[in-house]
Amino acid sequence: MHAESKSDLAKIYHHRALVYRKDRNNELALADYGEALKIDPEYTDTYLSRALLFQKDEQYEAAIADYSRAIELQPEHPEAFYNRGLLYRKAGTDHLAIRDYGKAIEIKPRYTRAHVNRGYAYLIPLIPLLFVLALG
Repeated sequence: MHAESKSDLAKIYHHRALVYRKDRNNELALADYGEALKIDPEYTDTYLSRALLFQKDEQYEAAIADYSRAIELQPEHPEAFYNRGLLYRKAGTDHLAIRDYGKAIEIKPRYTRAHVNRGYAYLIPLIPLLFVLALG
């Protein structure tokens, strides 16, 4: 199979997975994302799409792994950093979330959501201290 036709086949699986995901058939979507990545293991969009599906299904470790692979393949993708930062926040690893939000902002300086969430990531750990100080 030629490289161009392999790439086309990976895209077909990827797009069919998007349709399955829209129809909330996550099992078939995951299968097609997997097939697309078997054919083209450097297809960044598939890692990003599958990560979103994992994220929505609360499979956070799998989502982080896919975002990380997408970042390896395309290191200037602000949404990959932002979304991975969201998952790091959920996991309580604020320092990693802050790093990823910062990288998203570095790539896309007007990325408002990244600025806001980075601010929260800095603030949330301070709330207990502020509460204690307020009680005096």
